Amino acid sequence: MADQLVVNAGEETAEAQIKAAAAEEEKGEERPEPTEIEVVAMEQGWVPQEEYDANPDNKGKPWHNAITHVRNQKKVSDSHRKHSKELHRQVEKNNKDLQEFLAGQKDQLTAARKNERAKVLAELHERQDAAVDDENKEEVRKITNEIADLKATDKAEEAVAAAEKVETDETEKASPADAKRNQQIVDKWVADSDYYEDKSNPLSPLLRSHADQISHDIGKANPTWGMDLVLAETDRQVNEIRAQLQPKKEKRTASAAGNGKPATKSERKTSSDLTPDEKKKGLMFVEMGTYKNLQEYTDDLYEQKKEN
Repeated sequence: MADQLVVNAGEETAEAQIKAAAAEEEKGEERPEPTEIEVVAMEQGWVPQEEYDANPDNKGKPWHNAITHVRNQKKVSDSHRKHSKELHRQVEKNNKDLQEFLAGQKDQLTAARKNERAKVLAELHERQDAAVDDENKEEVRKITNEIADLKATDKAEEAVAAAEKVETDETEKASPADAKRNQQIVDKWVADSDYYEDKSNPLSPLLRSHADQISHDIGKANPTWGMDLVLAETDRQVNEIRAQLQPKKEKRTASAAGNGKPATKSERKTSSDLTPDEKKKGLMFVEMGTYKNLQEYTDDLYEQKKEN
């Protein structure tokens, strides 16, 4: 009987030890809930030490607790942010320098083209004077039209250049203020136009129709263009159409591309103010039909002198 009690006691002790060992083992596998700082650190790639040490790639590398890891990551992030800002500033500076360089190149090219046209224009005037002296009406007419075309090209380029200088960033959606500004530009353009609402010009309705369609097509094809640039290009194309529609006497030199307004009565020059060579040239133009009379030629000639 006594022996049986000893056996039972031994079994109970062994079973208790097994349960205690199992409980201890189970307790060791349980991990506490991560703290808030550990959660943040885990989002940045941090792992607990036992997991870190179990990775053979980390052999020889020190493990840091969550607080140290977050601090180190902040230093790295701050460094990257600073470097990114510096890089962004450098890119902006490079872009600005590039734009200034391209603008300078464009200005030089424009000036070179303008100088070249000025030389050609001077040569044309010399040839025109020679043709007048030779009384070669056909040659005078041909050179006169060439001068008009050259000056029209000059004015068109000047208009485009002026429009580009005031062009705003049209890539952004137009605000009410932009829409109002564009309408003001259009209203001024209509008021200054010498063909859009000119009741004295029988071609005005046709030219206005062309202008409406051309400006619509240009704006649709070039959504980043400013209103000034759209209208400048519209004028250029309409003037080309007008040159084909108008009688030859409308294709005059110089101020045919201007506003066509004669000088005021107090300033108006007469044929008596012309030099003998100018009067000779004017009489030939009148005979050719380029001008109605010598006074019209005088008005045009002195308008040219003002422009030059």
